[in-house]
Amino acid sequence: PRGIDEDATLVAGGLGEQPLKPEEEPGDLVFHIKIKSHPHLMKMGKDFVFSTIISFEDSVIGKKLTVPHFDGPIEIDTAEYGVLDPRRDYFIHGKGFLPGGHLRLSFDVLYPTPSTKFNLMRYE
Repeated sequence: PRGIDEDATLVAGGLGEQPLKPEEEPGDLVFHIKIKSHPHLMKMGKDFVFSTIISFEDSVIGKKLTVPHFDGPIEIDTAEYGVLDPRRDYFIHGKGFLPGGHLRLSFDVLYPTPSTKFNLMRYE
């Protein structure tokens, strides 16, 4: 179920080993939950966090991205957020791990490095 934690136990009563004799009771099926990490989403409390690298140019003019999600991919246009600030998160409300949680978008902006020509001109 949505929001279940690592090492939780779920019991399906009567769905385990079935009785061989009429006087026996069926056993329970017990699930011990292990949660595999996702390559793009990280769980943080009630929220999911999606982190990605974006170029400086795209952080200013915007870029259309597909964000993976367990309910299905979410299409976003970062231009809707204005110029992206790598120090803050952006939210898609109601798409978190638990009810009341959000999908947090975190952008690591890749800034251009000065070209060799620029460095030579600067020090001449």
